[in-house]
Amino acid sequence: MSTSTHAPLRRAHAVPVPRAQLTHRRDVVRWALSHGLQLNRDALAAIVDDHAGHYGGGSFHPSGPPVGLCWTLDDTAAALDVSDTWCESVGARVPADVARTLLTYLRYLGANHLFAPGSDRPRALRDVAVSALVDGDQPSRHPAAVARVWSLRDRH
Repeated sequence: MSTSTHAPLRRAHAVPVPRAQLTHRRDVVRWALSHGLQLNRDALAAIVDDHAGHYGGGSFHPSGPPVGLCWTLDDTAAALDVSDTWCESVGARVPADVARTLLTYLRYLGANHLFAPGSDRPRALRDVAVSALVDGDQPSRHPAAVARVWSLRDRH
């Protein structure tokens, strides 16, 4: 009888990446918190590092660019499948809320004018992430988001 032991999967944000990528992700998290937007740290790590890898950088190519800032519609669609590609290749757990995090990340890039030349229009990129949310990648909801809203007419 043989037993096989599998190493436990690590969290995506624990995957070693270039320092500049860590700084970039920290800036995104701070911006999202200051704007009341949701994101998942593991999903953000997977999205950013996978995208950097497509441009010859990130954790797979430390001498390349730590972050890829050129985003196309194809890149955005590919980021939604990060759990099938990047997570498997680095031995990370599949993160939750990838579409919601991608939407927040794209908003961050647009609000801070960080899209590189050659990127598609920010609105078109965000529409891809919104479509994923609508089509079934429903995010976990904050309890405040499900509270009943009373109109002023309901108060007697």
